[in-house]
Amino acid sequence: MKKIIVTLMLSLGIFAATASAQTPPKFSQYAAKVEKVKNVTVNLKSHKDASMFRTNCATPRKKA
Repeated sequence: MKKIIVTLMLSLGIFAATASAQTPPKFSQYAAKVEKVKNVTVNLKSHKDASMFRTNCATPRKKA
């Protein structure tokens, strides 16, 4: 029984050591293309709740 526990603990330790030895990914591996977009004006008459747009954007900032 002790051999099984020792073997299990040893294999778990080796697995943890090899898993932590991996290098983290770099930002250069996930390049994204940059788009140039003009500012778009918001049409506040397009929807019945559109007048709350600025309020809904500002509410989280006030809580933070």
